[in-house]
Amino acid sequence: MVPELDQISAAEYEYCGPAGRPALGAAYAMLQARWRAGQRDLETGLRLMFLSWYACAEPPFLTGLPAGEETRRVFAEVFAAFGGSASAEPELLYAVGQMCDLFPECCGGEDEWLAVGRECREATRRLRPEGFPPEHFEGRGAYGDYFAGMLRATRSG
Repeated sequence: MVPELDQISAAEYEYCGPAGRPALGAAYAMLQARWRAGQRDLETGLRLMFLSWYACAEPPFLTGLPAGEETRRVFAEVFAAFGGSASAEPELLYAVGQMCDLFPECCGGEDEWLAVGRECREATRRLRPEGFPPEHFEGRGAYGDYFAGMLRATRSG
């Protein structure tokens, strides 16, 4: 059975919710299962890329995510499946641009991903110059919480 996104969100809530348990590993495994089963929708891809990146950006004892090179490979494969920096999907380009800006080494080789991040940010500005409001990301698991929080922080300060 292929996990549904609402099941994955429920697993992520164990991390994002008040209890704050290191529970993202289960969500990551479910997203990988969806991807391998052919569920290659944008939401699955964005959330899988985010958790792949986050596995490096935050320590495993806090997140419950696996550590290692495999997560970088998953990040790169999913990004490539959506067309990479040539994608016409502004949310994908925005999210990847932000992740590359913050921790490019969590995507792969640092220099390569810094350049990819610049390309993604430029493309995002062309495709969606007004940007995204925090509300765009709400209710979308750990990925949504992270980017909504980032946008709120940059707009308030």
